[in-house]
Amino acid sequence: MTTSIGLDIGTSAVRAAKVRINRAGEPTLDQIGQVMLPSGAVSDGEVVDPDAVAECIRTLWSEWKLKHKKVAIGTGNQQCVTRIVDVPYTGDEELREALNLQAQDYVPIPLEQASLDFTVVEHLEDDEGGRLARVILVAAGRQSVDPIVEAVRQANLDPTVLDLNALAQLRSLSPDHPSSESGAHLLVDIGSAVTDIVVHQHGTPQFVRELMMGSGDITDALVASLGMTAQEAEQRKAECGCGEDAASSPAGPEVARIVGDRAGALVSEIRGSLDFYRAQVEAVPVTQVLITGGGSRMRGLREELHSALDLPIEPGRALSNVKIGNTGLDEAQLEEAEPFLCVAMGLALAPTS
Repeated sequence: MTTSIGLDIGTSAVRAAKVRINRAGEPTLDQIGQVMLPSGAVSDGEVVDPDAVAECIRTLWSEWKLKHKKVAIGTGNQQCVTRIVDVPYTGDEELREALNLQAQDYVPIPLEQASLDFTVVEHLEDDEGGRLARVILVAAGRQSVDPIVEAVRQANLDPTVLDLNALAQLRSLSPDHPSSESGAHLLVDIGSAVTDIVVHQHGTPQFVRELMMGSGDITDALVASLGMTAQEAEQRKAECGCGEDAASSPAGPEVARIVGDRAGALVSEIRGSLDFYRAQVEAVPVTQVLITGGGSRMRGLREELHSALDLPIEPGRALSNVKIGNTGLDEAQLEEAEPFLCVAMGLALAPTS
């Protein structure tokens, strides 16, 4: 039996999920916790103030009585580049050597300034019967990775796994929603500043993208345009929602206009990402969309996405894929927390080698 902790360092909060995995490979969620971050400590998915983040992580471990020091952490920002490529395969070591030599052809970041990793997601054959490996190649700028690692180590923890947040999202959701034989699923995790997008079929990613926008952009627009505090803007955003009924909400027409404009921009970017995927030669048709993250709870957003994408929209249910241990939370509290947990859960389920 093994125990692992996924640590999600978001824009607004740090979140941890402690998962116990038995010998049969069945996961049980034993603990979850969250501590809010001070404004500006993390911006656009990048740790700006490692000291403040480290202090919040220490508070998280203390308040939730977490004992384990080894953690899996994630990253996802504009300095992360993800490519899915097919390369000749003659063995694992040869593949690693080939990718180290060829990676610069696939990513725009200078390799000497990046942390590079890859995962083989599928083995294929080319038209002549030659062996291919379909690989997710991830390059993350060290200036964005180093502050994350620094903050975690300052909190006296040992980051043993560094993963892409988008792939953690996929890991936590795909077992409960296996795509059909003929279709793929679109996963959309809407955070405060970053929206992760993954298209997968049977758990194998076909397309990965990070959008540098999220529900926090709506809050920021209300603050900038109407002079509200961030707390007031969050309250008005929740009252208003988006869609046809927003204009008649108690928040008022001006709030409704701003919320509608910014929510519409996010929906347009999600639709643009799906259109980009669909334009690929071998794109598998998408048959369903799963949405998660704090931003996914906005009233009316599911309907707006359904209208824009013309696809069924459902909430992602990460907790459906694990047994629930003695978390100290009742069913209603777990349901409230679930949209925020996909990344932390997926990180906790990450392979350690």
